[in-house]
Amino acid sequence: MLWEEKQSLELSGVQETKPFLQIKFSNFLELKEEEVSQLIQEIEKDDLFKKLTYPLRDFSLQVIKYRRFPQSRFKPNFFEFCEGVIEGGLSSDLEEVLFSYQNTLKIAKRIGKDNFKKYFLYNEFDLPLEELAKRCRLSKKEVLEVIDMVDKVFLIAKPYQSSLKSRGLSYTKVASLVKVKRGFLIEFLNLDLARGLYEIDYDKLKRLKEEKVFSKEELKKIGSLIEKLTLINFRKSTLFKIISFIIKKQNSFLETSQVENLTPLTQKETAKALSLSLSTVSRAVKYRSLESPWGEEFPLRFFFPSLKLVRIHLLKRLLEKVSFRSDEEIGEELRKRYGIYLSRRTISKYRNELKIKVPKRKK
Repeated sequence: MLWEEKQSLELSGVQETKPFLQIKFSNFLELKEEEVSQLIQEIEKDDLFKKLTYPLRDFSLQVIKYRRFPQSRFKPNFFEFCEGVIEGGLSSDLEEVLFSYQNTLKIAKRIGKDNFKKYFLYNEFDLPLEELAKRCRLSKKEVLEVIDMVDKVFLIAKPYQSSLKSRGLSYTKVASLVKVKRGFLIEFLNLDLARGLYEIDYDKLKRLKEEKVFSKEELKKIGSLIEKLTLINFRKSTLFKIISFIIKKQNSFLETSQVENLTPLTQKETAKALSLSLSTVSRAVKYRSLESPWGEEFPLRFFFPSLKLVRIHLLKRLLEKVSFRSDEEIGEELRKRYGIYLSRRTISKYRNELKIKVPKRKK
């Protein structure tokens, strides 16, 4: 089954029957990053979540896994990030945590970059504790210390704030794009996004319930836990799908960095292509930004230019390259170069908006 199809089935299979899911999915997208991080922190600290996600001794109990999005990774180098906090004092809470884990950091560095990312950063393992320790050449105690350190660091780390400002409102930079051989790689700036979705094995969960593996207290909490994870999954997958669609539709711009290579794109068109509501797309892109392959940061809404705006960009580019004596000449060149048909009046209007004058033809 295709990744997108599996994801859609998981999300569509949720019934909005309990109070938490009465929050509309689209409204959940508007929660501040700090609020979502707090929710994730509360969930992942919970003993039931740990039991279903990290059953290090008996993996027959594992119901929840992390599933990374394709063509994505976590941007910051974990060790450089930690050392920067310690040296720069970027966060008093993080600084305190990392000082208490300085020996664990040294242990983590012995694992090797690839194994550290696979087994600890992205949690892509389903091995008993003894086997995991053997592969990483650590003791069982050291493995547990590294897992604990990574989770603590990223549960405390604050969402990445961008440098963009709009009428006093701050943006949150979601990711950076990196040019690779086969397109672009999405580098998430938040480990929660980089780890991807919570993949829930509903069949196994049902079987474990029937086998009476859970206590009465745990049975009461399971429904609420799954509902919260579903909301978080929807938020994450929506952002990923929109960024992937932007990469596809605005490929020429991302390849060249030339504004005139932007493609007209509406949020309505995007919503239809991704089988989302227009309000969901609108909320998802609101006050979020993306860093381009050349390092420039843009609001996500920038990637949804109107046809008029794209034409104005093309007109500006043309007028910067060539001198014209009249709007008629400009119109003819636009037709030749770009296949765009604009009336003299429209060209004059766009020129005035750009504050660019054309010398009057001599009589």
